[in-house]
Amino acid sequence: MDRSVYLDYAATTRSIRASRTQCSLLHERFGNANSLYALGRDAARTLDDARSGGRRIGASQPDEVIFTSGGTESDNTAIIGLAPRWARSGH
Repeated sequence: MDRSVYLDYAATTRSIRASRTQCSLLHERFGNANSLYALGRDAARTLDDARSGGRRIGASQPDEVIFTSGGTESDNTAIIGLAPRWARSGH
């Protein structure tokens, strides 16, 4: 029996649900969401559905949900997004 304790959930999680969803998407909806072919359109619909679910985390509009490739890109997106507000407030 594995008795280890994982405490780095900022990096990843061992969620069975998330793993199954990701595997399903990688095998069934793997098209380029920016393309015009059927697999791409299906992938785009999947992303749109995921963005619409953003209400659960406080997003009022789907375009408030931004998918990034990792922590650094997420941090940079947040900082660049807030920079104009900080500049106007004199910070």
